Amino acid sequence: MSGMSLREELGARPDPEFELRLPDGWVRRSPDDTTEREFERAIRARAMAHGMPDMMATGGQLLRDAFSQMREHRVVAMFLPFNDDDRGYFPVPMSVLATVRHGRPDQTLDAYVRHLIAHEGGTPLLEDKRVVRVEREERQTHDGAEIVVATTLYVTPIPGTRRQRALELAATYGRPATMHREDPQIETVHGLFDMMVSTLRWVPPRTH
Repeated sequence: MSGMSLREELGARPDPEFELRLPDGWVRRSPDDTTEREFERAIRARAMAHGMPDMMATGGQLLRDAFSQMREHRVVAMFLPFNDDDRGYFPVPMSVLATVRHGRPDQTLDAYVRHLIAHEGGTPLLEDKRVVRVEREERQTHDGAEIVVATTLYVTPIPGTRRQRALELAATYGRPATMHREDPQIETVHGLFDMMVSTLRWVPPRTH
């Protein structure tokens, strides 16, 4: 994260930064135009190298949609597999996007978390009750091909905010509609997301 937040400009104490331990081939980037062009070129090259032209079209569209949504929702960081070799490679496009959810003034986010648990099947991440985990799926059609866009949402309070702000990590991937959630490769993707988020740690905020 670069620059000063509105809270810092108003003299409020900045929130701590966060870090994730990333698998081989994964990187953390800012969701800007330069990163979007760089990743689009990488998706095209990877799909052609693996003889998957359909995935090239699907991945490119998902990428453009993702960057548009990131700008709209003020994503603060993004994590993606991005390498010239096969480290971190999976046969579906995927990403983890980080945002900060703010509660109403003088209110905690407890009601929101209770909703996730009661109405969306939220559960602790690997028995860690500090992180609530929710799976969501949506069917979409891109270039005549039906795909499933699956998101695992991880929500955890930001230390020092009295549960008025929370870090949300949205781990998303797209798969062909013919590829089921129980497919071993897809199970591996979900396991990867869980393990990655389980490494979350908070660090002192950077000085500007």
